[in-house]
Amino acid sequence: MEEYDDLSAIIGYDCDNGSETFRTIIFPIDENKFKEHLVDIKKLAEKSNAEIWNLLD
Repeated sequence: MEEYDDLSAIIGYDCDNGSETFRTIIFPIDENKFKEHLVDIKKLAEKSNAEIWNLLD
């Protein structure tokens, strides 16, 4: 796990999604601050090959 205080986000590595596959997911710490930094969080998600918790289907 990695915490990004400036983005109000935590990256969880190898998160169990109920199947045999594990994912990397970015979770919000503070929902409002997270939304303010969504552009940068999307860049981080792309760089880290991660999904964003709020944007999961």
